[in-house]
Amino acid sequence: MSTPTQSSSDAESGLIDSTTDAVAEFDEDKKTLLQRIQHFLHGNPAMVPVIILIVSVIAFRIVAGAMSSVISHTFPWPSLHVI
Repeated sequence: MSTPTQSSSDAESGLIDSTTDAVAEFDEDKKTLLQRIQHFLHGNPAMVPVIILIVSVIAFRIVAGAMSSVISHTFPWPSLHVI
């Protein structure tokens, strides 16, 4: 077994003599919109089906609205009058 070449007081003397008051700083990069969305979805996985449902309903309403106007002009249905 080897013996340490420095005593513990000698090893820590450099720390006491340092006059820097620097604190560790971490660069916090600005997250892009895509990174924020990814972080949100990873934290809330139940939101994925909700988002898909909302997008599907909006897409269906757009397509159905466009198709209903095409169908009504193509096939004019006779109006039914109830007496």
